[in-house]
Amino acid sequence: MNVTFAMEPYVPNLKNTELYGANIGFPEKEEEEMEKRAKHFVLVHGACHGAWCWYKVSTLLKSAGHKVTMLDMAASGKHPKQVHELRSLLDYLEPLVEFMASLPPEERVILVGHSIGGLCISVAMERFPEKVSVAAFCAAFMPNPDLSLTTLVEEVQDLSLSLKSSHAHTRPCNLEVLEWSMLCSSWSGSMTCGIFI
Repeated sequence: MNVTFAMEPYVPNLKNTELYGANIGFPEKEEEEMEKRAKHFVLVHGACHGAWCWYKVSTLLKSAGHKVTMLDMAASGKHPKQVHELRSLLDYLEPLVEFMASLPPEERVILVGHSIGGLCISVAMERFPEKVSVAAFCAAFMPNPDLSLTTLVEEVQDLSLSLKSSHAHTRPCNLEVLEWSMLCSSWSGSMTCGIFI
């Protein structure tokens, strides 16, 4: 006899009384409480990724009643800009900067960055401090006094030059992906997990 079992993925119940209060029997009041406590999360992907990489996290946050925005940085995911069009980190950050600028003055978001997304949310925190309530760096680059953005940019340029000379036979689009992946692996010691409030 053949027996097969279908495994359902475990989805934690995030709607508990600690988060939303116990207003059993008063659905309108419960919805109002959920709206008051709902947070707006802005998820910023890492190198060689797109907004798609957050689909599980996004689903869990939304099921808990939170608002979620997943952005494709320039030349990533579905964003129409091409890699060869990026001239600086600011070009790459453009979607996040535009989004933060479009937020209403009273709205504060929770920024979450992974990998190079940590640099992105760091810039957003500096430019829009009044619109950020919390920032979470998930295995992300977190600039600090010993690892400034300038230092990171210099390392990118040095790595780019050495890669171009040692990989002259590589097609340009492959070289750009290779640069990002090697850059990420060379900085893995600089990556951290943390929350900045």
